[in-house]
Amino acid sequence: MRRAGNTTGRMDDKTESIPDKIENTDIPLREGHIVDVAFRLTPNSTKTATSWTISGTPLPQGVTFSGNILRGTFPESSYGQAFKINITAEPNIDTRAFVFSPAKATGSNEISFVHPLPGAHVTSPFGPRRPPTSGASSQHGGADFSLKPKPPGDVLAAADGEVTLTAYQAGGAGKHIKVRHLNASGRELCTTVYMHLADFYVSQGQKVVAGQKIGKEGNTGVGTGPHLHFECRLPNGTKIDPVPLIKGTIAVARETNPDNSAKDGTLENKDGNAVLTPANVDAKEAGCEPFGPDYPKDPTETQDAPAGDPFEKAWFFTMKHEVGPHWTVDAPKDPEVAEGKIDTKEQRKKDGYVNSAGFPGGETKFGIAQGPNPSIRVTTMGYDPAKSAGFNNYWKRGPSSIVSSKPRTAIMLFDLNYLHGVGNANSIKKNANIDGLEDSAAIEALSSAQQSFMRNIVIQNPSRQKYLNGWLKRSRELLEYVKSVTLENSES
Repeated sequence: MRRAGNTTGRMDDKTESIPDKIENTDIPLREGHIVDVAFRLTPNSTKTATSWTISGTPLPQGVTFSGNILRGTFPESSYGQAFKINITAEPNIDTRAFVFSPAKATGSNEISFVHPLPGAHVTSPFGPRRPPTSGASSQHGGADFSLKPKPPGDVLAAADGEVTLTAYQAGGAGKHIKVRHLNASGRELCTTVYMHLADFYVSQGQKVVAGQKIGKEGNTGVGTGPHLHFECRLPNGTKIDPVPLIKGTIAVARETNPDNSAKDGTLENKDGNAVLTPANVDAKEAGCEPFGPDYPKDPTETQDAPAGDPFEKAWFFTMKHEVGPHWTVDAPKDPEVAEGKIDTKEQRKKDGYVNSAGFPGGETKFGIAQGPNPSIRVTTMGYDPAKSAGFNNYWKRGPSSIVSSKPRTAIMLFDLNYLHGVGNANSIKKNANIDGLEDSAAIEALSSAQQSFMRNIVIQNPSRQKYLNGWLKRSRELLEYVKSVTLENSES
């Protein structure tokens, strides 16, 4: 059951509650369609309700409202029926509206969303895309919304829930909020994520209601202008397209201008009517397609990196060696690992966390070493900012400048940046003298120069002899890998 609107109760700003308002934000329904709710005023209210009244859709037999309590069991004949009721604290203190419909399936009810940025259009949909900030093909795990050319607006909670995180992530999500959503039976169905905010209006642990202002549209983290990146994640971390779950008409831009405004004549309207139920979640987490023919197919099923994208190919090889052979082209399936947690041995293994005594780079996770990256806190860094750091610090600094003419050499140089550091990788590249070589000859010369560099390290510091075989093995595997990759507009 969901509350309609947000005219009273919790404030739409950074404070907690307005006094003399009805505090309840929803009408929870327990297993068996049992309701037992006591209505109350917000804390610190100066007025006292002498009585409570109810109006609106008549309640079915078996459900009663007495004093301030709504109690009873909804009969099967009421399943699917829309109930619109108003609860009033008398004498004329406050009235709050609730809209609900008992679920047709026993013990389950659904979740759908209000628009998280009313009036905004979709600038980048869920699914494969080539982001303007990187140019590298990737899986877009949410939908981007923008109000351009209007000024940034307030971001709303898409559904009733609890704020589980307010945080800042440099180089990635920027200021972002996570809200966990339970259905009326108390089961978690999803978490919504709101990224790139300019400001927070809520704090961790706070209860929010659908339509409540929780933050300000912004451009923190990585972006091309003020916008909202909005995600819907199932309890196991799977990301699904949130747009079909948004009730009403959604404007989608086929093309956008550099400032995220829609190009003239490119806006299309789409109507959202999908809902999220426990059955949907169970089927989706089991790998099925449960949302019906009207729900877009989830494009995350593929296990292959986008063909022809050198950065994705480079990232895949480096993660195989920096994290481990268990690595796949997908982000970590464990949401705690994706969020950067290293609480258990298994989590540390999944994200390649290393903290070897005396290692000059310091702690390392997802191949990102703390020493060369002082602006990043490696121990709390999640997967998305790690990949952003990889692109900005190790791909743009060298490989991207030669990728158009030497894509395989660029892939190899990316891994050299991770293994040896950007300065050493540039020295290896200089010694290889690859400027006048074709791509196929350049990778051979770069590999030979890399192995010579490795052997010289051991000559100068014999204590590192124990690493030499592993280094050489990785170098040989890298050469074989870049020979085997298939790239668009280049020889196989």
